[in-house]
Amino acid sequence: MSARARAPERAEPIPAEWQKVFTVEVVLYLAIGLAALLVRLWRLDAWPLSPAEAVQAWRAWQIAHGQSPALAPYSPLLMTANIVCFALFRASDATARLWPALFGAALALLPALLRRQMGRSAALMTSFLLAFSPSLLAASRSLDGRTAALFAGLLLLIALCRLSEDGGRREMRWGAVALAFGLLSSPMFYSVLLIFITGAIVLWGARRRLGMEEFWASAGRRWEELRGRPALWREAGLLFVGPFLLLGTALLLNFDGLGAAADLLPAWGRGFAWGAESYGPLVVLWSLALYETAGLLFGIAGLVMGIRRRDALSVFAGWWLVGGLLLSLVSGGWRPADLALLAVPAALLAGKALGELAEWTAREALKEAEWLILLVGAVLGVFGYLGFVHYARTGQLLSLLLAVVACPLILLVVTGVVLIWGERRRALRGLALLAAGGSILLLVHNAWFSSLLADVSRHDLLTAARAEAGVRDMVELAQRYGSQVRGDPYSAPILLVGDEVEWLRWALRDFRRVEYVRRFGSAGDFPIVITPGSLQPPLGESFVGQDMAVYSDWRPAGMEGWTLARWLVSRVPPASPPTETIIFWAQR
Repeated sequence: MSARARAPERAEPIPAEWQKVFTVEVVLYLAIGLAALLVRLWRLDAWPLSPAEAVQAWRAWQIAHGQSPALAPYSPLLMTANIVCFALFRASDATARLWPALFGAALALLPALLRRQMGRSAALMTSFLLAFSPSLLAASRSLDGRTAALFAGLLLLIALCRLSEDGGRREMRWGAVALAFGLLSSPMFYSVLLIFITGAIVLWGARRRLGMEEFWASAGRRWEELRGRPALWREAGLLFVGPFLLLGTALLLNFDGLGAAADLLPAWGRGFAWGAESYGPLVVLWSLALYETAGLLFGIAGLVMGIRRRDALSVFAGWWLVGGLLLSLVSGGWRPADLALLAVPAALLAGKALGELAEWTAREALKEAEWLILLVGAVLGVFGYLGFVHYARTGQLLSLLLAVVACPLILLVVTGVVLIWGERRRALRGLALLAAGGSILLLVHNAWFSSLLADVSRHDLLTAARAEAGVRDMVELAQRYGSQVRGDPYSAPILLVGDEVEWLRWALRDFRRVEYVRRFGSAGDFPIVITPGSLQPPLGESFVGQDMAVYSDWRPAGMEGWTLARWLVSRVPPASPPTETIIFWAQR
């Protein structure tokens, strides 16, 4: 018998219900979320925990191991998260920073909840900007409550926006949980609350000038409707109190966390005090223009569009951006990573403008005028960048003039020719697309240098305060000493001396006996003594010491001209930053 050849089986078609779930929009959000998570988790432990990070991680490690930690300022929300992490997994620099990274990735996906209010394209562009924002990325890759505070703030804004329309029980739950998270996260959340409260007051007072009477009238009717539903408020109250108590007390293991949550407000107030180490307003403006170029450039365009269209969300985001900038300018305790407060509203506004630009390009195909501007602009951009790099390496002024004067001038001439042709709208769209591409490339460049490139010779403003590789050299030296003398790398007793080195207890957590004293008395039976570099304890000739750099805090002082260009291109400062050192004393 001859066997008949079988026809190839056809692949089963995708079920209709799955086609509704996995749309192009959902796939794009998944791609953005995955990218946001990867850039936050990749080499998360490239640098050891800084002193501020190590103190929080050490307190959580103590509670997770049944010890009673000393009181210190910390984020109760991250304390609880790290206690759970350290109880379930091995404590490390990466696991200590895990939750800020997760909050940062979740923050990038929150605009998906505003698709109806912003538009689908605008929400997607906002998510992209939040995922790769240099300041948000730097905050996400450090043990700090900023990303949790901004996640809570944006979720609270989303809940309020949706409640003002037709939201109900779900939005009330989001708002209650967001408020609980925010009050346990960071002093920055009080800046967000102040901006929200003052923004509501100011925008309500200016409702006639802004032409937003209808919005506020609708919001007022919605508020009266919600006031008549007491069961809804009771449920929201329980969803606030429950998470606040459980997360604030580390699941009832650390009741001091409630006191730490109460201390966040005074800590926020103390942040406005000025001192000799405070950054000036010029650094705030310079940093915003450098790191959040796309958000600032297209955020201004988005704000103008929002005011002209009477869009409440855009106007409120504009108030958030302006209010956050004013708070940053008057805050003496401002740090470059605090730019994250401005990155969120800038992304909301810029996403609106970039979304409109994307929809405009999808509706109308690019013509010769736009292609001419894009082609010439791209060539001039590459040429100008190479000229700037050459100036950064050699200091030749001619290269700088060609990069910052000749290239923009040629582009201006080409744009003038397009305008003479009568293609005004085409020229505008070509320049906007060129600016979008250039600012996004700058966004990725700054994100790479600020957080993802671990190089001891490079120092970025967003991650200026960092622990140096000497911390891990110290641990390796202590392990080697224990293996050689006692046959166990973690068996050698270690004595830490002085407030400056207390934070190193986190790095030495795996050693069986580590004791800390504020002042040196005697070495006793400790074969290893670790002191600040400025302290020379009377240990005698039986000990030998080795200096190690463990911490540096770089500031952009003295950068101008060629040195500034060199730093912008490669993040190499004009001089080595001042470092704090320790002396590792080992018994012979």
